[in-house]
Amino acid sequence: MRIKIVQKSPGDTPVFAKNGEILDSKDGIKEFRRERNLSTSKLAEICGVSRRTVEGWEGGKNPSKAALTTLMNIPEEAIEKYSWNYTDAKHCQVRAKKINGGQGYLDCRLLAWRSSRGGRQVLIEYDGEKHVVPYNHVRMQIL
Repeated sequence: MRIKIVQKSPGDTPVFAKNGEILDSKDGIKEFRRERNLSTSKLAEICGVSRRTVEGWEGGKNPSKAALTTLMNIPEEAIEKYSWNYTDAKHCQVRAKKINGGQGYLDCRLLAWRSSRGGRQVLIEYDGEKHVVPYNHVRMQIL
């Protein structure tokens, strides 16, 4: 189960919770960021603060109520977009078995990349659909 930011009642300062258990801010912010593959810079951008402020939170300073409220109100899909490093679409080829179970490679467009706990991943577009595949299943072609 992922960490969530919750409010006990309207007007209260939001807190980090996992499996119904309240976490302290230091551990909560760090785990929240890591679960979503966000760098300290990306989380700072989302909250409208500096990277050093986020580092301070992870070092034990309490985040402001405004920053926690901002984070709490951003949909997960929007936060997910911040974990990617977008690039100008480039031509690439991806192992077909990762997309449709086929053989060989498929021509695709590379849209973005990220590093995660499971290794590097790329976001590609094939036949109008987006797919996340491991980096080692992609080969770039210089046209």
